[in-house]
Formats: sequence, structure tokens, C-alpha cells
Amino acid sequence: YEFLKTAKPGDREKLLENDIERRIARTMVPEEDVPVLIDVLNDNDPDLAASAASNLIMMGLNNMGAGTKVRETIAAALPAMSAHYDDPIPPVLKERFLKGQVRPTIWKEDVISFVWLSGAPPPPPLVAKILVALREDAVAMWAALALTQMKPMPKEILDAVIGKMEKAPGEVKWQIMDRSEEHTSE
Repeated sequence: YEFLKTAKPGDREKLLENDIERRIARTMVPEEDVPVLIDVLNDNDPDLAASAASNLIMMGLNNMGAGTKVRETIAAALPAMSAHYDDPIPPVLKERFLKGQVRPTIWKEDVISFVWLSGAPPPPPLVAKILVALREDAVAMWAALALTQMKPMPKEILDAVIGKMEKAPGEVKWQIMDRSEEHTSE
């Protein structure tokens, strides 16, 4: 990340776009890299924060079957990641957004999916936001999966997830059910 802070503007944008779009495979060690990624998320550079978020999501995905210590290390980034829930599209992706190539909900989706991938329950301030997101078909699957990390699941949360599954279009309903089955079989 130090290199990205000082890279030439054109090089920086290209590297960040590839990083955010998860086109660059990195070998990351949670115990070493999570603290660095948390620092980047807490810094004031929205492009670097988006890059850090992308790397945390890949780390969470790559370590879903890892032991408790590794999962807890990754989940330690949840508060820093959650702070970006309402952030606008990173400047480096603005042009792609205007062309319809980047969703306006990129931060919301990244934060919600990271909750599930981290295996940790969502931080209390984020629960209400995820419940609102559950109503949106585009992020309903991730929202439902993130809420299932709450154990025990409060009745009102369970009712909201079941309610969404009952009312959702078939495509959304099947996405939620398929992912939930994958997660419970692991």
C-alpha cells in the first residue's frame, strides 16, 4: 500500500482498479496482513480503502474453512470495514460507474458480504442497515447470509429473513436458500 500511495497517477488508478475488481491474486497471511488492511481502511484514502476491502473479501473467501483463530483475525477488520457501508463509489471507479460497469451499492455489498465471509456476527450498529438491505432484491442474499451469523438469531431478525424468503421473487429466494445450504454443509 505504500507503493500505491506514491505511484504515478495513471499507474495508481490502473493498479487500484485491478485490485478492487479482484483481478490480482495475492497471497495474504491474515495474521500479518489484516492489521495493515485495517490501517488502510481507517486512513483517508477512499481508493486505497476500496482496495483493502477487496483484499479482505478475498481473504475471507479463501479462509472460510480455516480454524477459529484465523477466522477471528479476519473478523477483526469488521468494524473498520463496516465504517464504509454508506461511502460513495471510490473515485477510481467513478468513470466505470458512469458507464454502468460498477454498481452504486458496491460498498454496501462489500460490507454485507464480508460479514458473512468473516463468519462473525454483524456489529450492532450495522444490523439495522442490513435489515433495510434485506428488502432490496439485489443484496437480499448477502443480507440474509450476514444476518444468519447472529447466534442465537433474535426472533425479529429470523422473521425478517423468513419473510423475505416468502415474498421474494423465485430467483432471489433460490439464491438465499442455495447459499444458506452451502454454508451449513461446510
